[in-house]
Amino acid sequence: MSDARLTALLEHLTSRQWQLTGHRKTKPTVASSLEKDTWRLTDIHDKRGGAPQHLSLVAANSTPACEEAFKRAQADGIQAVQHRPRRQPRQF
Repeated sequence: MSDARLTALLEHLTSRQWQLTGHRKTKPTVASSLEKDTWRLTDIHDKRGGAPQHLSLVAANSTPACEEAFKRAQADGIQAVQHRPRRQPRQF
């Protein structure tokens, strides 16, 4: 995927009310984080020389029901990894 196509993808998502909350460019990888309502989307574009380019899209949804399930799991002694939404742009 070219840089232009990745930029077009991010522009398309932001035009559909996805908010860009983080962006990092460290050769050979570019990563972005976006949020919309209870959803968080992370895209990672890996462009290592001599290897096929790789694009990963990871989506996660956090709702009150999900939060309650985390609380129940913790009460039962299970270590749950909880991801809290952030609204300010950040580097990751």
